[in-house]
Amino acid sequence: MNLYGKSLLFPPVCPLCGRPTPGLLCPDCARRENEWSLSRYRLATGNYHLLHLMGAAALCRYRGPVRHAVRRMKYGGEPWRAAGFARLMASRIFCCNYRAGYGIILPCEAMPVGVEFSAIVPVPPTRQGVHIPGLQAKQLGCDLRLPVQNALYKSRPTPRQEELDRQGRLQNLWGSYAISPGMSVEGKYILLVDDVITTGTTLSACAGTLMKAGAAGVFGVCAAATEFNSK
Repeated sequence: MNLYGKSLLFPPVCPLCGRPTPGLLCPDCARRENEWSLSRYRLATGNYHLLHLMGAAALCRYRGPVRHAVRRMKYGGEPWRAAGFARLMASRIFCCNYRAGYGIILPCEAMPVGVEFSAIVPVPPTRQGVHIPGLQAKQLGCDLRLPVQNALYKSRPTPRQEELDRQGRLQNLWGSYAISPGMSVEGKYILLVDDVITTGTTLSACAGTLMKAGAAGVFGVCAAATEFNSK
């Protein structure tokens, strides 16, 4: 099926509210973007645990309509929102321009900021089910024209981060990730993708594994961030 056929069956929808939209956001959510988007996408290193990372960025505040949308994406059977969030990340954080027409949204050009990445690596899943970072990475790879490598896997089970306090999160994941067999990240600049950043521990643990395997640098990007002052 070509793109036009797919657009009739699966028209673009707003990742926040789920309504059909001619662009990346519906008009109502676009008008309120200042309410739910971060004023600065680059995250302050003093507010998050970003060990082994060159830095990290996030698109939205993890509260209100964004929190509702992300939870429906992760737990409510609506993984289609991941592609929409990824397009917004590509547009706002990496200056990717889009053209829309006939119900299709396509990137015009991609201009990654600051460093030329070699590959996109999603944070690996912690349990069975839909892999949201993987879906986001796939869309980002298409739009930023970068290969996606499932270079990491979870090497041992751990409690869910959501069930732990800040100190527990910081200790929970260290040593729990490993490089997937047959994968190499040596000498590569990696764009590491996750859905939500709370303390930064997940990104840091993954970045540590990638750097130990010879990556030249790792930059993290997420759809949403829990603001430090709101925790």
